[in-house]
Amino acid sequence: MLKYVATGDEYSKTNFLWGMTQERTGVKVNIELTSSTTASQKFPLIIASGEYPDIMNGVQSYYSGGLTKALEDEVIANLTDYIDEYMPNYLHWMNMTPSNAKESRLDDGSVAMIYSITMQVQPPFAGSMYRQDWADKAGLGTPETIDDWHTLLTAFKEYSTGEPMDFATWGADSANFFTGAFNVHVGMNFTSFFRQKDGVVEATINTNEYRQYLDTMAQWFREDLIDTDFISTPLMSAEHITKNEAGAFCSAFTVAGDFYAKLGADPECFFTCAPYPTLDGTERHIYYKGTTANALASGGVSLSTQLSEEDLKVAMRMLDWQFTEEGTIAGQYGKEGESFTFDENGHPFQTTMITANENGESSSTNQDLYMCNNTFGGKLIERETDVCDEPKKAHLTIWNSYGDWNMEGTLSYTPAEAEERAGLMSDASTYIGEFACKVINGTYTLDDATWNEYLDTLAAYKLDRIVEITQDSYTRYLAR
Repeated sequence: MLKYVATGDEYSKTNFLWGMTQERTGVKVNIELTSSTTASQKFPLIIASGEYPDIMNGVQSYYSGGLTKALEDEVIANLTDYIDEYMPNYLHWMNMTPSNAKESRLDDGSVAMIYSITMQVQPPFAGSMYRQDWADKAGLGTPETIDDWHTLLTAFKEYSTGEPMDFATWGADSANFFTGAFNVHVGMNFTSFFRQKDGVVEATINTNEYRQYLDTMAQWFREDLIDTDFISTPLMSAEHITKNEAGAFCSAFTVAGDFYAKLGADPECFFTCAPYPTLDGTERHIYYKGTTANALASGGVSLSTQLSEEDLKVAMRMLDWQFTEEGTIAGQYGKEGESFTFDENGHPFQTTMITANENGESSSTNQDLYMCNNTFGGKLIERETDVCDEPKKAHLTIWNSYGDWNMEGTLSYTPAEAEERAGLMSDASTYIGEFACKVINGTYTLDDATWNEYLDTLAAYKLDRIVEITQDSYTRYLAR
């Protein structure tokens, strides 16, 4: 029996895919669960115990130094020499696109992780939305520029019971919804702040474009256009929306249309997807996704070096079944006749048990019971849009833009690089985030003296060295 330590809830143990995987392959799996909130703390303890789980997820995030260091320390197995023979279905998905082939291997070509992979590059699935009913009352059309958004939010103050737009937590617009209009990228918690031009890496948080972004958001804050409690409020607060406080936010397409009206908001509440805005006189080069986006999902697993060679092969064959046609359908749709059926053309569709919660369970519970969204196997994009109404499907065209300055790909660092970079980034990202918040909320006035002091502090935090290490890794990534 194989031991798998997974991140999830109680339903992960009884998920239909895992039951069917064991039935089809004859391999038994003992699943031990850890919550997503404690996984990062528990993983080092598991490794320190000296007894590694046979199958483990999160190594790329939880192991200091990432996959490369985990291979070097002989914590996870190098699967390179086994993939062709024991995971032919996974290999097919790995090589489906050039970006998949790059992303699923380390810089030296090693295979250290079995990823969840989509059949195609997933279109941008998140962006900005606004209340169409409020825009209609104000006689305003679709906002397409930053100035349009300023006009829209100003008009929304007449209808909002609070500030009309929920804003990015800490001001880190990590998906580039608004920062991209300034050709700036800042990642979640300011742990990523780079762009690339023809393969040359640049920081964005020390540019005049970033200063203009901060100036703009500070103006919106002064004018009560964005949530004044943005430092602690989630990017999209359902409470703000149902109380008619927020009439604009950034989110996934699944809440477009009358989603919130059904949750108790104003019955007229109707959210429409808006295109990624541009800055007047500026060509936009950074979007939610880049032109070289890959088809790998966020989840996946690695295998332990403590497996015997025979058990390693057994585990790989078992996981490979999840990339077969049958395994992919099971992972994405669940059990035929219960959670999905096939139409006359052989296309799977979710049943009303999933779409209308006919068994009395919530949508999230039903998905946990029957589907493995991003953690295992192949992923079929159409499952997410098959059950969408037209307001939700509109995102496929409205948000269909890609940036040629985006830095795509999961970069690998040598153990020495990873250690040095992590130390530098920890202090720098904290300072960058605090500075952004204080500028936006008015604690700091962003004059030349304040900006120059900020640049000097970034230099003291060795921003140039952070960029240099990132450039070295990105160059290796491009050469994979």
